[in-house]
Amino acid sequence: MATILRHLGAWGRPPDVSAQGWRGDELFGWITIVVTLVLALVLVQLALVVVRSRRPGAPSATGGDSRTAQLVALSGALLLFLLVDGVAFLRGWDDLSAGLLRRPAASERIVDVEVLAQQWAWTFRLAGDDGTFGTDDDVVVTHALHLPAGRPAQLELRSKDVMHSLYVPQLRIKRDAQPGATTELLLEPTREGQYEIACTQHCGLNHYKMRATLDVMDSAAFDRWAHQESMLAKQRASARTSDGMWAWPFGKEARR
Repeated sequence: MATILRHLGAWGRPPDVSAQGWRGDELFGWITIVVTLVLALVLVQLALVVVRSRRPGAPSATGGDSRTAQLVALSGALLLFLLVDGVAFLRGWDDLSAGLLRRPAASERIVDVEVLAQQWAWTFRLAGDDGTFGTDDDVVVTHALHLPAGRPAQLELRSKDVMHSLYVPQLRIKRDAQPGATTELLLEPTREGQYEIACTQHCGLNHYKMRATLDVMDSAAFDRWAHQESMLAKQRASARTSDGMWAWPFGKEARR
């Protein structure tokens, strides 16, 4: 059943290349089935009313004022609420706590990333070889996020100006970047390749230009790339502009 729900939820969407994307697909599949069944029942009921009302001498289609009709309507609405909203709430709570907002263990070799959104660009910062943000060897890349396949990445997002929203459809994630606040997002890509990062919050005249690329590579290749970029960043440190010096203490504990 779970497999059917996932395939149904993923229908018409880009292939899922994340460790947690199945959660959203499965939930979408369940809601689709329930809503489709309810729609079918409503259409059947409407068809019966139309057929009966066309008979000679048929009574009026009213009659919903009776106590029985009211109880049936109330029970149907309550059942629909529990099947759709109730299940969505419980599954959503579990998906957030166990999947999308969990903090991976250190043994998973998590990659920490600071994301600065601004009109109209995404800028991504990885701590360099020293493992500390805001130092000369930080890897800062605009319009491209590099991550390893098979390892989780914890993102912290901030906005420099207005509301933005980071969206990667293949990873089934979307998260707002808010001015004056830090939001968190967990990415767990499982397949190498390049995927589009888009902004889904209208952020001004050139909103359509606010796009970036997620480059998912082999874990060993990512480590080599990060090390090389960190060394180059340290060599170029004296030539940096003030725009590249933004950073913040990563993690909730560090910001206290």
